[in-house]
Amino acid sequence: MEDLKQHQDQSAGNREQPSAGDTNSLPYLPSASGQIPVPNVTLNEYSLYTDRTLYIDKTLILKDILDGYPDKGIFLFTRPRRFGKTLMITTLKSFFEKPGTGADVPASTDTSFLFQNRKIWTCGEMYRAEQGKYPVIYLTFCAVNASKWDDLYTSICRLLRVEVCKHPEILQSDKCLSADVSFMQKLLAEKLSMEEVQGTLQILSRMLSMHYGVPAVLMIDEYDVPLQEGYLHRYYKKTVVFFRGLLTGGLKDNPHLKYGFLAGILRGGESRNFRWSEQSGGLFRSRSGIQHLFWLHGRRGKADCSSLWERRQVFRDLYVV
Repeated sequence: MEDLKQHQDQSAGNREQPSAGDTNSLPYLPSASGQIPVPNVTLNEYSLYTDRTLYIDKTLILKDILDGYPDKGIFLFTRPRRFGKTLMITTLKSFFEKPGTGADVPASTDTSFLFQNRKIWTCGEMYRAEQGKYPVIYLTFCAVNASKWDDLYTSICRLLRVEVCKHPEILQSDKCLSADVSFMQKLLAEKLSMEEVQGTLQILSRMLSMHYGVPAVLMIDEYDVPLQEGYLHRYYKKTVVFFRGLLTGGLKDNPHLKYGFLAGILRGGESRNFRWSEQSGGLFRSRSGIQHLFWLHGRRGKADCSSLWERRQVFRDLYVV
């Protein structure tokens, strides 16, 4: 991870403080250690945030997850735009992901340094042992925009193929079922029917679990974008039918899953978008079931950003961790 550390140091060192009257520069706030840049709103990867960046430590949410759901849990993060949903998802990804199980981090990398100065690291060895332990399936539907259902479906299949390509080891593994390997090869060759594609997340998580000997973690960012596109362009029912199979197989009926995380704007438990799931036995249930709804910025720490006004208060009080 030396390259990543060097990249962080270089990125921090290359930031120039804004000149007076320069409204296009990154805003800065004063602190005891000097000027602290406010992160660009387009910067989403947790691993790119450094100690010099204004960052509210919410890693104790990991303690809540591990304490409350040690065996399995499905979590839905809902919040308006620019309230840190993607940052939260990438924080979880950076914590749980086993190095070498995806295309992002080499197997020889120790990613624990990303959390050694965070609150979760002070909670004990039990929590530190969970860091870098699980293979992660990560999908983001933020760029899935189409005026026709066929185009949307093509984009989703492309995302699924890209994710499978991040785990080439499972296609050569002697621990995986030959039928599952054949399924993935057909997916990459675009030879599966729509009904078969709906089982991709379940089969992919099963292959990763069998290959690595631990359950997988599934993360879907902007889960509601395809549903919203379907609603706007009048192919909503087709979108719901497809996602019913995709998410039910990947989340609800999946014994090879450790955790599932979804992030989006729409509140699935109270909106029409997941009414089908309640009728089919409940993909998202109440708190006593498998749904656990976190409001991202109202959980932990001294800073509470549960509204735009409170976010302004945080900047005014200069609370920096």
